[in-house]
Amino acid sequence: MERAAAALTNRFTGKFKAPCEVVVYCGWGNNGGDGLCLARLLYLRGYAVQVIALLPDGITPSPDFLLNYNRLKQLPVPVAEITNERQTLPTLPHTAIVVDALFGSGLNRPVEGMAAQMIEHINRHTGAVVAIDMPSGLFADAPVLPHTAIVKAKHTISFEAPKLAFLFAENYPYVGEWEVVSIGLHPHFLQTTATPYHYLTANQIQPILQTLPKFAHKGTKGHVLFIGGSIGKMGAAILSAKAALKIGAGLVSVFVPKVGYAIMQTALPEVMVLPIPDENAEALQVLPPAITLAANGTGLYQSIAIGPGMGSTPQGAKTLQHFLENVRQPMVIDADALNRIALAGLLDLVPANSILTPHPKEFERLAGKTGNAFNRLEKQRQLAQQYQIYLLLKGAHTAIACPNADVFFNSTGTPAMGTAGSGDVLTGIIAGLLAQGYSSLHSALIGVYLHGTSGSKAAAALHGCITASDLIGFLGLQIG
Repeated sequence: MERAAAALTNRFTGKFKAPCEVVVYCGWGNNGGDGLCLARLLYLRGYAVQVIALLPDGITPSPDFLLNYNRLKQLPVPVAEITNERQTLPTLPHTAIVVDALFGSGLNRPVEGMAAQMIEHINRHTGAVVAIDMPSGLFADAPVLPHTAIVKAKHTISFEAPKLAFLFAENYPYVGEWEVVSIGLHPHFLQTTATPYHYLTANQIQPILQTLPKFAHKGTKGHVLFIGGSIGKMGAAILSAKAALKIGAGLVSVFVPKVGYAIMQTALPEVMVLPIPDENAEALQVLPPAITLAANGTGLYQSIAIGPGMGSTPQGAKTLQHFLENVRQPMVIDADALNRIALAGLLDLVPANSILTPHPKEFERLAGKTGNAFNRLEKQRQLAQQYQIYLLLKGAHTAIACPNADVFFNSTGTPAMGTAGSGDVLTGIIAGLLAQGYSSLHSALIGVYLHGTSGSKAAAALHGCITASDLIGFLGLQIG
């Protein structure tokens, strides 16, 4: 607990400079003990600290709480004990920094009574609120229940590893901006703790990046086939193809409607364009047998990506079914191809180890409606395992569900990436990696991670105003 409080203090003092007022709300358990220890260390660093301790009549505090309470009493730090509902909670100075150390991650039921009143009191504060470990009232691995009292923190400082709840958009109003600090647990303990959930960082990506041999050339770096594009949506196909080239694919062929031939060839002279003879047809309506044969195990195309800008027609859905029935190599499937698969019920035809990249609405079409992020995650894991695919659910922490039901949450990216075409770039990155010989798993992990880092680099260089094309400009096979 002393190590945890020291780590908390270092983070706190980095965010909020002394002198300033700090009000620490402490529960009677170990999270409260962390808060008491933090209050003592902050006082010794020159902060004006006061403590509000929730100690209901009849409750026995934890030993760690009592130990740190006795230590704090040796200092002139004001402590108000709240023992019953008749007491009035002290008025919070509007400039004070509030610290939530009521319950943390030890909670196993909704907050009620005095504790709920205290949480509502904290939530009326207009200044900064910092939660220790996790906001009190929020469950680490279960959905939020209606009308539940939960601290709305602006900052959360957690221990050793992020909590699953931090990774979902619906919990952002409670968690705010979060970070993780080490409290000195042995690395072996963290590495051997069984969990299906993993947080994707540079430490996992760096070792799986390949080094190009000296005599690599376009014929050894893989050939990608893109199928997509339609009237008014050629930009999506262009972004995907360009991203595949930028990430290192040696050759890219695109099969697009005739109306997109000049657009594609002008915008991207590096690709080979295979136009559809029919002026108005979509890509999959008239897919020639030669492409199906070339894609099916002959080695001509090491990677296939299908969907960006494709559009949607009943005939296209029929041809997609035919394509999936006849081409059995893993492929990257996105956008309109996903919607067609969902509408026609073709998920069982998707080749094993394929990579599907839906955004939340596309996922909903594939899997059906889910009540909350936890249910959606379980459905995602179930589908990935059932169909032996890699199912990416795009978002601030893109979740990659694997055929063994493991899930990797991405750590990179920026809200500035929420712009048209960003997902098409991701499709191209993953297809380009797959063509170069990376496995489906590694293509998905590296692709998602580098997609996020390129977005962060672009946003930093362009002051937060970026387009999908900017992502490609900052894309590279380097970490950091």
